[in-house]
Amino acid sequence: MTRRFQSIVVFIVWLSLSTAYISHGQDQLAAVLQVTHAGVELQRANTVEWLPLRKGSESPVGTGDTLRTTDTGRAYLTVDGKLDLLILPTTIFTLKSLAPHELGADLEHGIAVLQIDPEADFEVFAIETAHFTVNMPTQLMAVWSDAERNSSVLVAAGSTLVQSGGETFTVAVNQGFLAGSSSVGGVGSINTPLTAANLEGELFGCPGIIQTGGLNLNVRVAPGLESTVIGNIANETPIQLMGVNAFDTWYRIQAFSGFGWVQKALVNTECQDLPVLPRGFSERNPGIRDVLPLELALLEPFYGPPEEDLWFYLSLASQ
Repeated sequence: MTRRFQSIVVFIVWLSLSTAYISHGQDQLAAVLQVTHAGVELQRANTVEWLPLRKGSESPVGTGDTLRTTDTGRAYLTVDGKLDLLILPTTIFTLKSLAPHELGADLEHGIAVLQIDPEADFEVFAIETAHFTVNMPTQLMAVWSDAERNSSVLVAAGSTLVQSGGETFTVAVNQGFLAGSSSVGGVGSINTPLTAANLEGELFGCPGIIQTGGLNLNVRVAPGLESTVIGNIANETPIQLMGVNAFDTWYRIQAFSGFGWVQKALVNTECQDLPVLPRGFSERNPGIRDVLPLELALLEPFYGPPEEDLWFYLSLASQ
């Protein structure tokens, strides 16, 4: 390929991206997507092709554009100084409407963290998940969406409104809302980390205490000594029990910012009739590597500093 032909190809690609953005209309806010980690694709409105985006690249985005990330991809979206949005791995996110006083989006799956200027004048605001819609902007919140399990929103600053099942719920600072296909929506107050797993443990867990006689207890990704160890918990640590395996020999627990499995014999509890998880069940805890300062500024209010949550900031590839 000649240098002249390469230049023409580059110009055509740049022109197609710019034209797609301009076609959204001049009444839109300026929205720019920055790819922080490789594994990000963009589907322009009214198109079917997915455009792979390079790490470090920036692209304008607008109404109807959809972003998806792989298990390593992460992206940072800024909207006219009014909103910063961090999109984490394995996420599908669509901008449904973007105008000076309007923001609508669909978080089909995954995790997004939003920081919104308190002076932002959104007259219409809607972030849709698999199970509810967030209808009011707030200074700092994180949203989880999972059609197969539960969806949640956690608030680190301000308050928001959530619509679910024909009802409206107020979610204040250090609170969260959770709803799922098999669970009725509800609001809960939690301590840090402000994560979906922690909220689920608070709403549906049953208390227990690790009792090993002094040793730390390994937490595994699935029931069984052959499963990968994803962390450990000190003796006498309180935990929330979420279920048991089919053989009633391991507990599924909520701990730190995720879920894991521990041997039932090493837990002291009075819990009974816990949900029985099917054979082959394994955890899918979210996690990232090589966090950037701009990402950490949004993640730390929810997951805490990296040294306090190795489950999330240094996740194992086997998860």
